[in-house]
Amino acid sequence: MNSGDDHKLYSRVKDFADKRSCENGNVDVALSDLTDFDWDKAVVYEWLSSNNTKEIEDAIGAKYDKYLDMSSGIIFVKNGKIVYEERFVFDYSSLDPKVKFFIDPYKNGDSNKKIRVFTRDAVFECWKSGSDNRDSDFSYGLSAKD
Repeated sequence: MNSGDDHKLYSRVKDFADKRSCENGNVDVALSDLTDFDWDKAVVYEWLSSNNTKEIEDAIGAKYDKYLDMSSGIIFVKNGKIVYEERFVFDYSSLDPKVKFFIDPYKNGDSNKKIRVFTRDAVFECWKSGSDNRDSDFSYGLSAKD
C-alpha cells in the first residue's frame, strides 16, 4: 500500500484547481481522473477517532488498524485491499489552524454522517479558496456532487 505522506492526491487536486481557475467557480472532476493507480472504491472519512475503526473496516471490507486521532482522510481500495491512503492536510502554523486540503463527502455537509463510499465514476466539484497574497494562503478541496 502507498502511504499518503507525499500527499499525492492533494498535489493533483491543487494542480487541477490552479490550471482551471477553480476560485472563479467550482469545476467538475471525476475522482478517477485525479489518481494514477487502480482502485474500485474510495472511502472518505471525517473526524474519526480510533474508536471508529470498525466503521472504516465495514466500509472498506478489510482490516484497518491505523491510529486516527480525530483525523479525516480518504482510503482507496481494490479487491478488498487498501492500495492508497491519504489524510487531509491542515496548516497548524498559526493559532487559527486552516484547512489546506479537504474532501467533503456530502453535498449539504451532513455532519451526522462520518463515512461515505464512492465508486470510480464519482464526480466532485473541485474548489479553491483563499488569498493571492501567498500561495500558502489557499485551500483546495473536492465536494461531492450528490
